[in-house]
Amino acid sequence: MKLKIYATVGLLFLILNQLLLLKGKEFIPTQEPIYYVHWLLFLGVLLSLSLN
Repeated sequence: MKLKIYATVGLLFLILNQLLLLKGKEFIPTQEPIYYVHWLLFLGVLLSLSLN
């Protein structure tokens, strides 16, 4: 059960990542000092690994 929750949160992070990327190329460099798009992608993939 706990792994399904992690996987669901991971998939939500991946969806948020894609929504942020829809804002365009110029949005990504304006995220100083942390690139939220990259962190959401990283955490989403890590948490989604629990689906295996």
